[in-house]
Amino acid sequence: MLLAIDVGNTETVVGMFQGDKLTWHWRYSTVGARTADELALLLGGFLEQQGLSFSRQITGVALASVVPDQTQALRTMVRRYFHFPPVVVEPGTKTGIAILYDNPKDVGADRIANAVAAFTRYGGPAIVVDFGTATTFDVISADAEYLGGAGRAGPGHGLDGRRDGRTHRQGAGAAHGDRHGRPGRPGGGPVRLGGPPRAVAHPGGAAADLRTQPGPR
Repeated sequence: MLLAIDVGNTETVVGMFQGDKLTWHWRYSTVGARTADELALLLGGFLEQQGLSFSRQITGVALASVVPDQTQALRTMVRRYFHFPPVVVEPGTKTGIAILYDNPKDVGADRIANAVAAFTRYGGPAIVVDFGTATTFDVISADAEYLGGAGRAGPGHGLDGRRDGRTHRQGAGAAHGDRHGRPGRPGGGPVRLGGPPRAVAHPGGAAADLRTQPGPR
């Protein structure tokens, strides 16, 4: 069984997979100051509800996090309580998606995970829309390439600020394009989505804006 952990700026979602099937899932508030032992107590409670434990059934843990403090705390927790290292989505992790940025670290783990999930399920080209603390749009080519994306503040953005060690990645604004203005490597003009109301309230219109950008289809 695989335990998957998605740490967002506002909430953390935990899912338990048996093969390709999501069997259970839980959600808790992201608090950047939580220690590895506190996380073990929290996750252990979730597992116990289903008759599971750290020492039984679970053979792998996958982690995608945009909160650095929690990334490190979860790494420590998994090693200490599961007795093996987690697979962490980060630059250098082989996901099957090529990041067409000069510096792949510019792309948050949540954006990479979204791209992998969309391409695995639907193929490409594709545009992924994610409604979180920020509303984000990501573009994947037919050749499994992350071409770029854009983001705007989501409906709940700013309610909690950036307290508790949380750090926003790939936040509001526009994505980079290459020197020809296409989504992709930073260095060219940004991919504009119009004002925040359009991106948040009318995601279909924002996705249409991305579709009109020049570049591979």
